[in-house]
Amino acid sequence: MKHFRKTSIAVLLIAVLLVGSLAGCQALRAEGEIAAEGQGPTPTPTPIPIDANIPRDGRLTIRFAPGSSLNPYTTTNSDNLAASGLIYEGLYALDEQFTAVSVLAQNLTTLDGRRFLLELRDDVTFHNGAPLTVTDVIYSLNVARNSNLYGGRLRIIEGYARQTDEEGEVLAHEMEITLNRVHGNLPVLLTFPIIPSGSSGWTVPPGTGPFLYPDDGNPRIMAFDDHRMRADLPIDTIYLSEINSMEQMTIHFNEGLLDIVFIDPIGSGEPRLAASREVRHFEASLLDYVGFNVNRPETGRLEVRQAISRAINRAYITDNIMRGNAVASTLPLHPTLPYFDNLLARQHAFDLELALEILAGESTIGRPAEPDAYEDEEAPIAPVPPPETAENGYADYENAEEEEADDQPVQLTLLVMDGNTMRMEVATYIASNIAALGYRVVVIDLPHDDFIAALADGNFDLFYGQVRLQPDFDLTHILTGDLAFGGIGRLMDQRIIDDFVASGHAGRAQAATAMGAAIFAEVPIITIGFRHLAVATQRGVVAGMRPTQDNIYHNVWDWIVDV
Repeated sequence: MKHFRKTSIAVLLIAVLLVGSLAGCQALRAEGEIAAEGQGPTPTPTPIPIDANIPRDGRLTIRFAPGSSLNPYTTTNSDNLAASGLIYEGLYALDEQFTAVSVLAQNLTTLDGRRFLLELRDDVTFHNGAPLTVTDVIYSLNVARNSNLYGGRLRIIEGYARQTDEEGEVLAHEMEITLNRVHGNLPVLLTFPIIPSGSSGWTVPPGTGPFLYPDDGNPRIMAFDDHRMRADLPIDTIYLSEINSMEQMTIHFNEGLLDIVFIDPIGSGEPRLAASREVRHFEASLLDYVGFNVNRPETGRLEVRQAISRAINRAYITDNIMRGNAVASTLPLHPTLPYFDNLLARQHAFDLELALEILAGESTIGRPAEPDAYEDEEAPIAPVPPPETAENGYADYENAEEEEADDQPVQLTLLVMDGNTMRMEVATYIASNIAALGYRVVVIDLPHDDFIAALADGNFDLFYGQVRLQPDFDLTHILTGDLAFGGIGRLMDQRIIDDFVASGHAGRAQAATAMGAAIFAEVPIITIGFRHLAVATQRGVVAGMRPTQDNIYHNVWDWIVDV
């Protein structure tokens, strides 16, 4: 028998390097004519005076690893990936609400939601003086499709073609993009960094961003004079400081030698920075959730999944265990999204009394609606019986009837990936919430590879997962795709997700509500919430900073800097 270490804990799922969310150079995150859904201008806050107790050297300095490249596609260093956000740009960027903002793209139009005409700005040059053309975009697109950071979201792109004028001449700034499915919000996926054709293997390819890297042995980046926002840049030079450890970073920051620090408060913890620091939290599509194995006798029952969903106090988890570094949500859509249905989310919030009623069959709230247009005539697939052997270290369902006869509580296993104390605390609390329904919950923490193997083999009742969703919040992967562990893929009709992905700006709220209602009707997963990321700066040094999950230096030209 294989023995598993059991603790009072909880989980993580598929590893997407959190700082990998700081996607290269782009400033971070439409039916008929696709248009970016712009936001109004954000008022610039009044600068806070610099703390006189922190020594200043008159320079703005950020972290850097000279042994790693600044190439956004090849660097493995999170600090360099973050710094590349000052050097490179995408066709679009994501703002703080995951809305697309046009950067290098002039226009994007479509008639059918699958074929799009992309028009580039014609006034953009790379740092080496070469003009931006569709040749560079096509090259960057192919590099991005083969990258870990952007490959997943760009699988939707089936092909592309250059455009010609009436004389047959190839147009330098127009191209056609073809998708393998209808998409109504394509700009949020086109945030990959644009580099010159043939430069993917370079240590620092030229970019089009507001700063360039002069390879002269002096680690710094300098304002790019030909950038469209050059006149608004708050500083001409940003210095790069080599930092090799968390301890070194903390010392440099507290001594005033480092001005901006990226923080993952939950993943890696917040360093002990000086009390004079300013911390800016920002939203990310980093989802924490609980998944079910519907092939197990107990978690295969709809009323059990509905009751467990009602029994989990999400707000306590995000506000207390996660110390406010996450936002609670009952929907797997971020609450800041303009199409988030707050009413629907509140209707399925924490309610232990209702959970007990659902489990006892005394409530009709939350039961599935009558068959709708998505339902086929075939009868639903019955849950697959569990393995007859219990020699896997998990709950013994073979003797379930005998245990129930002895009034023993039904045992459920909750799987979690080890390696993070806060995850373990969350899992323990989730287990206690479920135990309030009368179950005995065994929390099993496993190393990453064992955790993924157990999910793939179906050796669990529930698991606590963490995953980074794509910026269009396409839930295919976790509900019906390669991350739909435990047989939940058969609970959701893919057409409901496809309708949401295909919806344009005008119909997205309705499609999102329909998808949310379908999820609540079957409860394949339980959403806990979305984690925040953060940036710490020296007090009063930077004002007007609006970091995003793709670029902590988003709209650097809006900053006010006082060094």
